[in-house]
Amino acid sequence: MIEYLSGQKLEEVLSDELTIVDFFAEWCGPCKMMGQIFEEMKDIKIIKIDVDTHEDLAKEHGVMSIPTVEIYKNKEMVHKFIGFKSKSEIDEILSSL
Repeated sequence: MIEYLSGQKLEEVLSDELTIVDFFAEWCGPCKMMGQIFEEMKDIKIIKIDVDTHEDLAKEHGVMSIPTVEIYKNKEMVHKFIGFKSKSEIDEILSSL
């Protein structure tokens, strides 16, 4: 389930379930490739945050390169990675959590 962050705060949309937070930009090629992978992942909550729209939030989370992905469990960040990852690499990360 993909959800785009709009006016709400990130803390308001996080839940106890495993959640992927994807910091991306529309113009970013690797972001688009990861976006296609995330679209296939129907059984996990994914929150997409456009860094051009949410510059302050990106800065607050230390996003210097995109894509940057944070993974939350019980509203706590449990993993973070930067750059493109394949579906199998993402699955491996998720299974280790």
